[in-house]
Amino acid sequence: MSVNTLSWSEERQQSLHEYLQGLFASDAWRVGPTDKPEKQSTLDFSPLQSNSLKIELKYAVWCKFQRKEWDIEGGRNDRNRQCLRTIITWLNRIAPGGQSLLEKSLALWELSLRSFLIETGKYRVVRPPNKYVNAQQVLVYHQDRENEVVRWFRQMYKIVRSARSRKRHLGYAQNGPGGQPGFHVSSFEFYAHLPALASCPCKRVHALQCRRPQSW
Repeated sequence: MSVNTLSWSEERQQSLHEYLQGLFASDAWRVGPTDKPEKQSTLDFSPLQSNSLKIELKYAVWCKFQRKEWDIEGGRNDRNRQCLRTIITWLNRIAPGGQSLLEKSLALWELSLRSFLIETGKYRVVRPPNKYVNAQQVLVYHQDRENEVVRWFRQMYKIVRSARSRKRHLGYAQNGPGGQPGFHVSSFEFYAHLPALASCPCKRVHALQCRRPQSW
């Protein structure tokens, strides 16, 4: 493991863990429609052997809910449960003592994951059924999409990588209006405090800039 990754593991993972409060502090999250228990799912992180990887995955999934990119009461969480279970089985095989997803590049992880999915008969590429005839009267199919599990892991990795990067941040300028000192927060701190910022009555809040997350 590189010195940079070791530093990340020791200095930052605990800060990620601090965001996991309430429901998210446990290793099993019951999510889905609150009025339809039969449609709820449990996102269970407990089988993951590496505690460090568990913290990173939990933080990444928490971010998806916090950003409203995933609906914690929505019906898609069963798909999330299936993807998570497959990812955990794979990580337990290849990195039972892993210290961080950032130990390897995304490309290396994805290569390993695809190999695992092919070996276990789970590698399926989404082939949209829609097709059309173009101006040259050629039958054209919409482009295939990457396997869902690979796309799911890709999102998790990018969130963790973004949290590590100290250059990717958002905030106020060094000096606010009237010479008032500004401040800056990291991207994951911003998302954690977004509701409070949105309701802030302060009229001096005018220069907040958000760098949108990369599209997956």
